[in-house]
Amino acid sequence: MSHELYAVLGVSKDASQDEVKKAYRDAALKWHPDRNQDSHEAEEKFKTISDAYETLGDPDKRRLYDMTIELPNGTNIDPEEAGRLFSAVFGSYMDDAIPIFRKYASAYQRVQDTKLEKKRKKSRKKREPRGEIVLEQGGRKLRIGRRK
Repeated sequence: MSHELYAVLGVSKDASQDEVKKAYRDAALKWHPDRNQDSHEAEEKFKTISDAYETLGDPDKRRLYDMTIELPNGTNIDPEEAGRLFSAVFGSYMDDAIPIFRKYASAYQRVQDTKLEKKRKKSRKKREPRGEIVLEQGGRKLRIGRRK
């Protein structure tokens, strides 16, 4: 998959969504199979145009398409495929099979546990009653006094 979808619709790479939509409409009307009956070429061209618009017409798909990596030999790799290849070779960042990742994962977990414990201690200090009287009646609590 190269950056040929823009050429199929006849727009530049920096074309707006409205320009892409207009180019698709024009090309679809020109190559629609109902207008070009008994033409196998028109049918194939219409399918190609529809596929191009399906990718370029959706902003998220277009962003991913624009991020494809073109290799020197002319092949292309999309970002998701590059991530799968990286994980296959190096493992995921939290892979326990690779000792260095296990080391960093455990260090990260310790830091997070320390932060969580500090938050818990801080919230316990705030909730400790000092000089309060608590009255309970019918499942309701009434606190009298003030915190220092």
